Parts: sequence; structure tokens; C-alpha cells
Amino acid sequence: MKFLLVGAGHLGLLVGAQARALGYEVFVLNRRPERTKELADQGLCPLDEISLRSRAWRFSAGALIVPPQPLLDFARLCRLMSEQVQGPWVQSSSTGVYELTNGEEVNDSTGRLGNDDRARSLLDLEAEATQNGACVLRLAGLYDQTSGPHHVYLRQNESPLRPDGYINLLHYQDAARFLVKSLAAIPRGEVRLLSDGAPITRKELASLALVWWKNLQKQKIGEAPCRFLGSTGPLGNRYAPNFALWNERPKIPSFSFFSQALDLA
Repeated sequence: MKFLLVGAGHLGLLVGAQARALGYEVFVLNRRPERTKELADQGLCPLDEISLRSRAWRFSAGALIVPPQPLLDFARLCRLMSEQVQGPWVQSSSTGVYELTNGEEVNDSTGRLGNDDRARSLLDLEAEATQNGACVLRLAGLYDQTSGPHHVYLRQNESPLRPDGYINLLHYQDAARFLVKSLAAIPRGEVRLLSDGAPITRKELASLALVWWKNLQKQKIGEAPCRFLGSTGPLGNRYAPNFALWNERPKIPSFSFFSQALDLA
């Protein structure tokens, strides 16, 4: 079975590893020749776009990983996926499409979508993907040991934002695992939401980030968490994904769990 991966960044490489674990031979669109050896060393099969378009590969499945700030050529890549993947394929998207609210719950049926440039770009790509036979998974804010909003608050002493604003998160490993599982769980042409289902306030995240950092015995960065000075503005949303679609929940169920489980990557 052949799997086409487009978007081999941090999340994309994890998706490739998940697909390989299921027995797929993973081909990755590589537009940077200097990465060829790196990708091959991870068990992936790099293809330049000319080679990819030169024949009918008949991929069994695939994934198009779209960054939170998508570039203009992703609509073209949607059409490329449709041409080359015979079976199901999934496109990642962002929960940045939702309009900010005052703490209301957001789920798969929520229709309150944003109208800023970023939201419109993401929604246009979602429409392109679903029209070309993909399912779409809107991902909450991603994090792991090396990246995520907790690193932002570790570096800040103060923030102009309000402390009680909600942040919805998802560990990178769970995002990759659920993206691959979506190929079977989500019908083509449908859009679903995914987070860990454990919304957290900015103040809570900053405090837990400091606990996590100290537990790892990192260098001293300060004894007090970031202070949030704001008192107005929207609270944000509380995401409530439908885990019944996948018959399981994330393996890393919350940032609180992550902050104590020091062996997590």
C-alpha cells in the first residue's frame, strides 16, 4: 500500500511515521533537495513534483498537512492529491476558523465561523479539499516538548491578554495518530474538530508550564509564572470533539497530564 504525504514539517513527519506503522510505504512530496537524505533516513520515499506528476501512482491513501497560516499554492496541492490518491485522504486544518466567543462550547455542528483573512483562507482550502474528495480535521493548538504556547509563556513575564481566556490544545503525537485514523473514521467530504477535550485558561497554562519546566530540571527561568494584565476581550471557545468517531481519546489527555509525565516526547 502506498501513502502520499504532502507537508513534511514537524506534524507531517509524525503522520508519516504513523502511516508506516500501519504498513504503508510512505512517499513524500519534497520540494527541497537538501532534505532528501533526511527524509530517506526516516524511512520515507522523497519525490519531487515532476516525478510525482509524471505517472499515475494510484496511492491508497494520503495526507495534506496545511500550516495554520496557509500559503497560496495549497489549493493546487489539493487538486494534486485528488489526482494521485485513489483512496481516502485527509487534510489538516486549524480551529482558527472559528469565531471567538465568550467561553461557549464549540463542536462539530458549530456554525460560528470567523471572517478575518486567516479564517477565510483556511475555509477556502477546506472547501477545495472536500470538493476534491478529502475529509478535513480541524486541529487545536499543537504542542510537545519542543514547541507550543507553553514555551511562549515561559519566556514572558507579562502579557496584555486576559488570564481567564481559554486555550484548546492537542499533543503533536495525538494529532498525527488521529489524522491517520481519520481516513477510516471520517467520511469523505466531511469536516471534524479535534482537541484533547480539556480546555485550559492562559493562567493555568502558564502555571503548569512552569511546573513542567522545573520538573525537567531545566535552567532557572523565574519563580513566578507569566502575569496576564488584560480584563476585556473575548474569552475564546471551549472545544468539545466527538471522540466516539474514533472510539478512543487522546493518549495525552490534557496539558496537566503532560506537565507531570516527563518521559513524553
